[in-house]
Amino acid sequence: MDAVAASRSLVAPMLMDERPESDLAAFPLVRYAKGGPAPDGSILLVEGATAEGEPVRFALSLADVQHFVAFLLISVGQMGVMRGDPAPTPDEAIVQSPAVRATSIAVGQPAGNEGYLGIAVGRAELIFSIPLSAFDELGRTMLTISAKPDGLYEA
Repeated sequence: MDAVAASRSLVAPMLMDERPESDLAAFPLVRYAKGGPAPDGSILLVEGATAEGEPVRFALSLADVQHFVAFLLISVGQMGVMRGDPAPTPDEAIVQSPAVRATSIAVGQPAGNEGYLGIAVGRAELIFSIPLSAFDELGRTMLTISAKPDGLYEA
């Protein structure tokens, strides 16, 4: 199962869960998070803090990190749709997000009108499904970035 499908399977039950507001108290609102790999590099350790300063700790296996990140991104997208929030412009999105150093990028075209953009950071990879029309602008941008001032392209 790929990261997108796995994340969708985690998101759907949570969205269908119509808990009374009082049950939501079991989910502390985390205001801050930090962490890093365990000393042996086998898991990612995360420590958050609630608004009241109470610690919230958990760990993720390396294999689960990409599923967790995909789950977060999909959930935030669904929250924006539910709230009617407009998507940020590309310039706004860049200002709002810290830069993540990608180790590889891949594109693919499945059947239909959407393509895939895969971005890997180390062994974790996220696959984004985007309209094929978005590849026009992406392609022009990539060509512009790769152009050399002397007009000579080097691979």
